[in-house]
Amino acid sequence: MFYAVDNFNFLKPFIENIDLIGDEFNSAKKEIPDLQAFLNAEKHFSLSHVYYWAIETMGKDDYYAEDDHRDEGVWAGFPLFKENFPIKSYDVKKHFPFTLSLIQNIPEVFFATYMRLSPQGLISTHQHKLPNLIFHLSLVDNPGGSIMLCGNQQLNLTKKGDYALFDYRIPHSTKNNGLIDRINLVIDFRTEINREKLSIDPKSKIIKE
Repeated sequence: MFYAVDNFNFLKPFIENIDLIGDEFNSAKKEIPDLQAFLNAEKHFSLSHVYYWAIETMGKDDYYAEDDHRDEGVWAGFPLFKENFPIKSYDVKKHFPFTLSLIQNIPEVFFATYMRLSPQGLISTHQHKLPNLIFHLSLVDNPGGSIMLCGNQQLNLTKKGDYALFDYRIPHSTKNNGLIDRINLVIDFRTEINREKLSIDPKSKIIKE
């Protein structure tokens, strides 16, 4: 199932300020070699923070067992925040001050990254182990869209500012049907502080199919 951000006020500023977030990303492309590598990689590319996050949330054995066969196309990750694991190879605060300020306002934020998926790229069905929610926010208009499946629901992210918010313990997958790279800002946060928000009337908390 997919949740609506109406129940998570700290996520609304990301959507409301998608243009400013996009401007920071575009400016940083000119200055950070690792970000250029993220955008230009012709095969799977991630910095260590992304690998550690995947291992922590999926388990080392499960992550590496699935990674060999679940991807089609190019998938890449460029991290902005990892709890208890500072990023030292580039200055996130300098290049992404506004985006980082929004991330730091999220209760129990665990991880934040940009994720890229090439046209016709596929990440097949998988799931994570922590009781967290994950928020995918599209940074670009992508005609054709990027399909996200979670449980028995489907969303198609086609425009800048479209989002998907879900419990990543539920089996999920994604396919980029667009003609350009799908670039999402992705934020993983715990639900302990936010548990009350997950117990409200389902009619108001869930995006219907």
